[in-house]
Amino acid sequence: MPDSNITYFAYLRKSSESKERQALSIGAQQQKIEEYFPDLDIEFIAEERSAFKPFNRPNFTSMLKRIEEGERRGLIAWHPDRLSRNELDAAQIVYMLRSGSLHDLKLATYPFDNTPEGIWMLQNALSQSQYESAKKGRDVRRGLEQKALQGHPPYPAIVGYRNTLHLERGFKQWEEDPERFQLVRQLWDLILTGNYNPDQLHKIAKEQLGLTSLPRKRLGGRPLSRSAIYRLFREPAYSGRFEYPKRSDTWYEGAYPAMVSSQEFEKVQALLDDRSLPPSSNPQFRFKHVHWCGECGSRATAEQKHRGRCRACKHKFSALNRKICPKCDSTDIVIASYHYYRCTHRRAGFACRQGAVTDDQIFRALDSAWEKVRIPKPVMSWQPKKESERWRMESEQAARKKTELRKQLDQKDQQLARLIVLRTNHEITADEFANSKERLTHEKRRITSALETVTKDRANREDQFRGLLKQMHMNHLALRSDKIESFKPLIEALLEEGSKPLLLDREPLYCWAKWVYAAQDLSRVSKRIHRGFETRKRRLTERQIHQIYDRSTPMLWGWDSNPRPLG
Repeated sequence: MPDSNITYFAYLRKSSESKERQALSIGAQQQKIEEYFPDLDIEFIAEERSAFKPFNRPNFTSMLKRIEEGERRGLIAWHPDRLSRNELDAAQIVYMLRSGSLHDLKLATYPFDNTPEGIWMLQNALSQSQYESAKKGRDVRRGLEQKALQGHPPYPAIVGYRNTLHLERGFKQWEEDPERFQLVRQLWDLILTGNYNPDQLHKIAKEQLGLTSLPRKRLGGRPLSRSAIYRLFREPAYSGRFEYPKRSDTWYEGAYPAMVSSQEFEKVQALLDDRSLPPSSNPQFRFKHVHWCGECGSRATAEQKHRGRCRACKHKFSALNRKICPKCDSTDIVIASYHYYRCTHRRAGFACRQGAVTDDQIFRALDSAWEKVRIPKPVMSWQPKKESERWRMESEQAARKKTELRKQLDQKDQQLARLIVLRTNHEITADEFANSKERLTHEKRRITSALETVTKDRANREDQFRGLLKQMHMNHLALRSDKIESFKPLIEALLEEGSKPLLLDREPLYCWAKWVYAAQDLSRVSKRIHRGFETRKRRLTERQIHQIYDRSTPMLWGWDSNPRPLG
C-alpha cells in the first residue's frame, strides 16, 4: 500500500528522569518530524512519562489500541528509544508489525524497512535502548551508594541545611544554611523542654521565627506546613546519621555538621511516642467522620472558621489572621468560631455542588429527633411488664407454630418413605421418582428453614426495647450537656441497617431504624395522656397511671389475635 494512503500517529515522549535530560523536548521532536515528513497525514500524541517500566504510559497504550482498531495504520517517532525502553512494550510494537495491524513505522533518526531484516534491526535497536537504560540506572545507583559511603546524603538537603553552591552536580554536599540552621535548632530546643507540642511549634515557626522551606526553582520559600513540622522532628538525619535508601535499614554516618545529638533525638522520639507533650489545640468536632455527601457519596469533613464583627461599623469578616477591622481599622472586634461540615469532593470527575452545614443545624436535627422519643418515667416502668406479657404471647404463638411445622415435616418424611417403596416395587418410573423426590426435598428444606427461624433465641428480647429507649434518652441528655466528644457510634447505632447519615441541600438527613419511629409513636401517645393529668386536682399514683395505660387503645397497639411488637 502506498505511503500516501496511510495515516500516521506521531508519538512524542520526554521523561522527567535525570538520565533523559539531554533528550529533545516534545516541541523540538514535533518540529523535526514535521520537517522530515511534511506530506504525511499525522496526528501527534505527546506524553511526559518514563518508558522504563511497562504499562506506565496511558497515552501510548491508547494510541496502540486505536491502531489495532484501524483508526490509523502508521506510526512515527524520533528514535526507537522514544517508543520503548522495556521488553513488553517493544514486543507489542514488533508483534503489531508482524501481524499487519501496524502497516508502517517511520523513525526520524533511524532507518527502518518493514521487512524481516528491518524488524530484526529494530529489535536490536530496542534491545540497545533497554540495555542503556538498565546500565545507566545501575551506574546511578552505584554512584549514589558511593556518595552515601562518603557521608553525604544523596538526596536534597532538609530544612536547616543546603547543598553546597560551588560544587558541580553529583558532588554537592550538605552544609549549614545560614538563614535557617539556628531557627530549626530553636525548635528542637523548645520541644526538648516538654512544654510545647508540634502544633504550637508550627505556629511559633510561622508567626515568630518566620521559618520557610528552602527556595528552589518551582517550589519552596514558603512557611512550613503542620505535617512538615511533624516530619522534621522524626527525621534522624538531624542527629548526624541518615538512611539510604529510605526504609532499607541501611545507615551511614554523616560528614555534615549534626544539629542535635543522638541522645536529644531519642528524647524527642520518646516524647512524641509517649504523648508526654501538651495536648494539641486542634478543635474538637462532635460530628466529625459521621456524615456523607448526599449528592456524590464522598465523605464529609469538618472545618473551623473564625468570623469577626466590628463593634464600630458592624462589618463582618473572616478573622483567621486579622485583629483589626478591614473596613474601618478598628481594633474593637468580636471574634466567634463556627464548625462546618462539608463534602470532601473526592469523587473524580464529579462536580459536587453541595454547600456546608453548620454544627448548629446538625444539633437541631438530632435534638428534634431525640426530643420526640422522650418518654415519661411511668412508661419506662410500665413498658417492661407489657413487653413481658407480649413476649409470652409471642412465645405461645411460636410454640403452636413449631408444633404445626414439625407435623408437616413428619408428613413429608412419611411421603418420602412411601415414594422409596413405590420405586423399589417398580410401580413408578425413575423420572417420576426423581421429580417427586426433588419436590419433597425442596418442601422439607422450606419447612426446616421456617422451623429454625421460629426457634431462634428470644431470651434477650424482653429488655431490648427498654434498653434502646434508655439509650435514646441518655444520648439526648449528652447532646444537651455537650459531654460527648464524638456522636459517631451513637448515631450509627440508631440508623437503619445499611443507611448512612447524609448532608443534602444544606440539611442533615437520617434514616432511623424502625424501632426509633415506634418509640416516637409511643412518646407522642404517652405525652398526650399525661397532658390530661394536668387538670386533675389529686396527683395519681404510678399504679393508677398504669391502669390508665392498660385502658388506652393507642398504648396497646398491636394487642389482638396477631400481636405485633412496636420495634
